[in-house]
Amino acid sequence: MKNSGVLTLVVCCSILLTACETPQSGDKPTATATVATAGNEQCAYSWATQLLPDESARIQVLFTQANMADYQVKAVAYGENCVAGDGSLVSFSASETDIYVTVAVPNLQDRNDLGARVYALMQVLGRIGFALPGSNEGYLGVTFQQGDQNIQLWVPRYAASQAVADGLRGADLLDTLQSHK
Repeated sequence: MKNSGVLTLVVCCSILLTACETPQSGDKPTATATVATAGNEQCAYSWATQLLPDESARIQVLFTQANMADYQVKAVAYGENCVAGDGSLVSFSASETDIYVTVAVPNLQDRNDLGARVYALMQVLGRIGFALPGSNEGYLGVTFQQGDQNIQLWVPRYAASQAVADGLRGADLLDTLQSHK
């Protein structure tokens, strides 16, 4: 094949560039390269993310309606890019949508308050009335900020939903989610 050298170069570059990305979770691979066919186009696949501005805005409206406008929300699709031999993007296929929430808090040591905030945001996320890209539910990332310090929580959304359904609240909810593997 006359494009095999270009495709090999794209695969190698894709591996190197993707390997330099900071992983968002220990559960997600940081690089892959597979040569396959998408339609009539040969592809090199690599893990990728795409910001979902429309979905982010729709979720942010739900937080505003719940008097939680100070919670900043972003939805990000995680999946694979199909890169053509010439380096152009052929397609993106979402595996899941991760939701990131950032909120300023008065005291990072008040675990009951942090857990109560997780409970409140889970109530809002439970009201999402539209489909998010991907066949998997994805993760919830929460960053609690106090000045220049923060606490981060990264947990599968199903685990957070289950903990709330199990009746956990406050510090018990926060402890359970922080210990989830």
